[in-house]
Amino acid sequence: AGEKAGEKAGEKAGEGSDDEDEELVPDWLSGRMECPGELEALIEERPFERWEVLASEGASAVCGSLKGLLRVVRREEDAPIAELPVPLAELLTPALHVVRLYVLRAEHLMPADASGTSDPYLRITLGDTTISTRERKISRVTDAEFYERFELRATLPGEAELRIEVMDHDLLDSDDLIGYTKVDLEDRVFSREWRELGDLKPLEWRPLHSPYSNNPQGRLQLWVDVFPLDVEAPPPPPCDIAPPGEQRWELRVIVWRTRDVLPHDYFTEMNDLYAVVAYGTAPAMHTDT
Repeated sequence: AGEKAGEKAGEKAGEGSDDEDEELVPDWLSGRMECPGELEALIEERPFERWEVLASEGASAVCGSLKGLLRVVRREEDAPIAELPVPLAELLTPALHVVRLYVLRAEHLMPADASGTSDPYLRITLGDTTISTRERKISRVTDAEFYERFELRATLPGEAELRIEVMDHDLLDSDDLIGYTKVDLEDRVFSREWRELGDLKPLEWRPLHSPYSNNPQGRLQLWVDVFPLDVEAPPPPPCDIAPPGEQRWELRVIVWRTRDVLPHDYFTEMNDLYAVVAYGTAPAMHTDT
């Protein structure tokens, strides 16, 4: 059925870097593929079919959807149920899984405040469980560095929708939804292509949607791991994606010479030049004239 998802996901994150840069690649990123968009766009064969549910016979209004598998054979004894994504026993026996969500960063977030920025934080929902990072909101940004790891439990088949929301923190009014993305865990756990990706699941850049607009409200970089808990081998330890701590550096700027500077003094046709160096909120420094 063409290329596999792992072959199409893109270059490995650490591939093609110089020896000096390899030291800067964290362990969790080394060898991991990166998708330019959602992983769903690269998985050609979904494990389940979907049908729209109409309000009544002959109605056009859609009131929901049905997800499942439909196979037709002449007689049950003629042939086994073929072309299932995974063994039938797995589909008929709900099992407990651990779900690990790693959210790295957000880009191009739609501003939610009059300042042209937002104060984003994450809100994760799976089944009856909701986790919020409101107390760790990031102030006045359009690009956010989250580096957050979430660990949840899910019974699959069952609680399949993992919803990731980027919220805007407000002091006086209620918090606003910037955008959301949803991951169907059943479409991954019961997919052959997902399983063939191995232990290093790809990074994804997922667009953030809004119920009030058809345009993306930004994008979110993340990856999702899912491991069964009812097997002998325990899940591997989680990845530590915390960024390095802050470090103090000294910045030195050497202004050596200038060339081909147009004269600004009409009478002497010369200049009294000096350089101004400024960084961040530190006071500007001037050289001698």
